[in-house]
Amino acid sequence: YMKAMLPEKRGDSQAAEALLRKACTAMPESFDAHVQLGQLLVKASRNAEALPFLQQALEIASRATQGILGGEESLAGLRETVERLKTAAK
Repeated sequence: YMKAMLPEKRGDSQAAEALLRKACTAMPESFDAHVQLGQLLVKASRNAEALPFLQQALEIASRATQGILGGEESLAGLRETVERLKTAAK
């Protein structure tokens, strides 16, 4: 997923998206790849496409932080974004 950051910084969101999609497929448990792709799609106003990636990121993070003090609070912002996108998709 790190390779996708350079094209994004250069403004090449299509290349960044392609690399992030590959990263999500190759590393289905990568929080970073899923959240970065979701955020890239939200920036492009492609909320319906972003939602599954952000939901997957939330699931990955929830599993990773289970039982860690403060883990749930740190996911609040991501949960809020996912809920906002779900509501907007209706």
